[in-house]
Amino acid sequence: MKRAFTRVGITLVMVMGSILFAQQNPGGKRNAQRAARARLPMQMRPFDKNSDLYIAEGEFREQFEASLEATREAFAKLVALFDEDGDSQLNQTETRKARQFLWTLMGSQRFDPNRDLQIAKEEEEKAWTSLMEAARQYNQYMVDRFDKDGDGKLSPEESAAGQKAFQKRRGRK
Repeated sequence: MKRAFTRVGITLVMVMGSILFAQQNPGGKRNAQRAARARLPMQMRPFDKNSDLYIAEGEFREQFEASLEATREAFAKLVALFDEDGDSQLNQTETRKARQFLWTLMGSQRFDPNRDLQIAKEEEEKAWTSLMEAARQYNQYMVDRFDKDGDGKLSPEESAAGQKAFQKRRGRK
């Protein structure tokens, strides 16, 4: 039961993250909306308690209240863990540390696919191989996209132009 509440709490965080991302990234609003819509069935499935593919208000209310309580408990644990000045709330620095901790945990799935909260040597090796392949693909994508002189690598000028293009795309100057 507690695991289900945790999943629902994570789901709420993901939904809110998608909403916040869409609000903070108006230039990519269409893509963010499309991605959020694609995740919607997975995110909302815990609310459909009877699995009839329709979320009745009663099921929603029950799951929402359980998720809200689980989230409050999780927040209380985060405050207890990161409240360095003992004022029972997180200031900006403490909040930043808590967020970094959560982002690290969210990214840990690539290192701990069996979710036992331990990273075995085999898991580490698989993560290395997988991430190295992703890095290789990333590098190739960037070279394909920004290598204007065709030499198969990015010059400082090409790299700067690529960085500028990404900043512009994200709405930064």
